[in-house]
Amino acid sequence: QHEKKGSNAEKKRLEESLSSQFEKHQDERSIDALFDIIVLTGNTSMNLQFLDPWKSWIMNMHVIIIQQGDPSRFINIPPWVEFELYTKNDVQKAVGPQNMWIFDIDSDTAQAASFGFLVADRELVYLLDRHSIPRAISNTMQQEAGSNYRYNMLHMHARQLLKPSLVFYFQNPTNNPYTPHSDFLRGYPYSLRDGIQTAITIGEVIPSPQSTDHDYLTKIFKDKHITAGLAQLNSSSFSDIKTIQAPAEREVGIAVPLKNLFSLTINNVAFNRKILGPALCLLHAVANKLDFPVMKNYDILTGWILKALGDHVGFGVKHIMSPTFLYNDNDHNLNIDGPSATSSQSFMTELKGDLMWIQHHEEIVRFFTSLELSEKSRNDVGDATREIVQKMKAASGTVHAVLEHVADLMAAYQDLWNKRNAFDMKIFPVASRAQKGPLPENTHKCAAFTIAHNETLMLNVWLRYYSRHLPNSLWVLNHMSGDDSEANEIRVDKKSFNANFVNLYGDKAGFPMGFFTSQADLMQRRLLRLGYKCVLLSDVDEMIVPDPVMYPKGLKQ
Repeated sequence: QHEKKGSNAEKKRLEESLSSQFEKHQDERSIDALFDIIVLTGNTSMNLQFLDPWKSWIMNMHVIIIQQGDPSRFINIPPWVEFELYTKNDVQKAVGPQNMWIFDIDSDTAQAASFGFLVADRELVYLLDRHSIPRAISNTMQQEAGSNYRYNMLHMHARQLLKPSLVFYFQNPTNNPYTPHSDFLRGYPYSLRDGIQTAITIGEVIPSPQSTDHDYLTKIFKDKHITAGLAQLNSSSFSDIKTIQAPAEREVGIAVPLKNLFSLTINNVAFNRKILGPALCLLHAVANKLDFPVMKNYDILTGWILKALGDHVGFGVKHIMSPTFLYNDNDHNLNIDGPSATSSQSFMTELKGDLMWIQHHEEIVRFFTSLELSEKSRNDVGDATREIVQKMKAASGTVHAVLEHVADLMAAYQDLWNKRNAFDMKIFPVASRAQKGPLPENTHKCAAFTIAHNETLMLNVWLRYYSRHLPNSLWVLNHMSGDDSEANEIRVDKKSFNANFVNLYGDKAGFPMGFFTSQADLMQRRLLRLGYKCVLLSDVDEMIVPDPVMYPKGLKQ
């Protein structure tokens, strides 16, 4: 009994130290460290001022910017953004010219986000749509969104990603059994209450009248009726939006049931990249290698593939209904009332693609709903991805060419993913802020970092010692230091040591080893990616002292 009690206590401690710590201590600042934000510039944009409405949500998160189009053009990035910037040249250096087609970096599509997924090293990634604006149901919520984590859309994604998905059994969607002071309703089988991991969450997006996401046949016959209601968005306040299309009054995560496909939208979506791994790849680049208009629905096809993998391996997809949503103002409609010669030609091309999609999507749906994968690949996303690639290449019928090219892209991306995670890929951003690589005068090209919590005395000793050997290359991960944990300050002379300080937020009651290990691993990878040849981690009371006979020049040598 004592051993069983101890085992349960250890399991509970580990759970609290990882995904549940922010719930227990109501300190959601720790969520910011879980996210990499992927931002695409478009192939003509000269600035990223569209990020300003997002400031209160992402200013403490790390942003990976992919510059599409001409790599020589200057991009104006807001001063508050912590970022890594990658251009076409950087992507080519990392993946090689033969793999550039996978990311379609010259186009204006979302395909380049796949490189962001490849570069990211945090647990969660969010694809930020430059055409969407954060909004809330009421003006009060809108004002509180910056200071209240309850209304932060990205924190909603994190909360839902870190909670299980209930895909096996239907229950009242307004009841979330994983929230504090709540539980399963009667009738829910006890054997299914653990659920499965959540890998994808999709948030609310309300379109403007110019950005309704319908196919062109619907636009012809029904678009005027649909946009009539949405037109109220231009004449009414967002506090009245409930009369048009009301998200939930409170946050609710509804899981897509087992064996049901879903259509992925790239406007408001977050992923758990640790779960998805090599399967996290968009598919629009296939359109460049295959003259087949059906591929304009690449995001839908991406969702179908991910859901088929999730049903086999065991991860879930959730749709979030919440009081916070995105307002999309991307005008991608054509003038179907009286088109000019140019727009008429474009309209006919789009209409042709939709007709082909209508002819073929039934067959594609049947392929994925009837897909059977082997038991051998059930425990690994990589194995399941390889098997689904083989199944698509062997598919018959009129959609064989489409699925074969999709399989080629997925296989090529999986090879790159494996190289990336085996450290065989050299990835260096062209520019960054808040994280800097070795200076030219630092001939040693090595960095040292430590993690500190209320270590004023020993941290001064650590900084004084290592600054003699590794000047301008010291990093301190500061975890909730100071009598006032909100201030998160360490009382050291930062200017004298010229060290870089990064704040961590997590468990107020202690520093779980799982959290320590994950943060240390992330920091090591980032410093290596920034150009350092070696990275040293030591506690604040540990001084690495080399043998002076063997190394007369000290630690630098």
